[in-house]
Amino acid sequence: MEQNRILDIIINLLIGIKNNNKLVDQSSIDGELRLNGCSYLLNQTIRQYQFPQNHYYVSEKAQKLWDAISSDSIFNYTYRDTVIKDVDGEVVIEKFRGGEGKPYATSKIKRGDSFVFKDVFTDEHIVTVSNIIDELLALPEYSYEAIENVLNKIYICKMLKSEDRSIKSKKNRSTDYREVVVFDYDDVGIKLLNFDYKTILETLISERKTELDELSVKTPTVEKITANRTYTRDGVGESFLFTNEKTSGYGIKTAYRAYNSRNEEVGFVFMTGDKRSPSYGYAELRFHTPYRGKTWYRFTTDGQKISWDVLCQLLNAKGEYRVYID
Repeated sequence: MEQNRILDIIINLLIGIKNNNKLVDQSSIDGELRLNGCSYLLNQTIRQYQFPQNHYYVSEKAQKLWDAISSDSIFNYTYRDTVIKDVDGEVVIEKFRGGEGKPYATSKIKRGDSFVFKDVFTDEHIVTVSNIIDELLALPEYSYEAIENVLNKIYICKMLKSEDRSIKSKKNRSTDYREVVVFDYDDVGIKLLNFDYKTILETLISERKTELDELSVKTPTVEKITANRTYTRDGVGESFLFTNEKTSGYGIKTAYRAYNSRNEEVGFVFMTGDKRSPSYGYAELRFHTPYRGKTWYRFTTDGQKISWDVLCQLLNAKGEYRVYID
């Protein structure tokens, strides 16, 4: 395979991270050469990585504001690029500084006025850079194909800085960009243009059902479960993320942390130890105050209870499991 200098940079930085965050080269005639800060350098390298156009989206609100500012494409601008208003009429913009949560200035701009792109808009990594780096570091070997497979999970959404600040948390985010758009973005009202929600929802449902069906085949002694319910926000159900972070409480020895769709830790999922209970062998939810509507929640997904054994296998294999509760 032909040498890829960009992927070589990424591979060398990964090697450096595993070597106490230092890349060492002893081939120089002047002695050992050392590059420090490999974690920082890899983070910045991935942020500058360019992708095919189909890996870029724009939010509806960002595009609406952009159309009132520029006749050029928003995809031609990023980070510190200067944006000059060339459209007639005044428009109000909010400017943000660094990681601050609130705008430092709100102003009206007219034709001829300018601002820095990153003060008003941002290139949001739908799958977080930290998640991508974690997956790269977990690779058994650093081949070009393996590296590209991980990098291809990166999708960018150009959105307003105010939209970016509305995202509740960027922890525990899926590495499937489709799930992030459907759940994390949708939960705070961020809608993407040219994102085929209907088809993608149907695909996600099908893939999840196939994944769980295959796991059930591998564990024939455990009751088969499915998650074939709609992903719509119709007020009927709720989505929760269970992680493999163990916890305990209320006399329960083994439980796993549970987060709601806003990434708030609301309680834990567990199995009752009472063999007389009709829920024995199945997962139940217990909520912390102030999320407690009931002391526990015997839930179903697509009308079926979730086997505790299968849930534990999913958490051990994948680290997390998102469930859509009826």
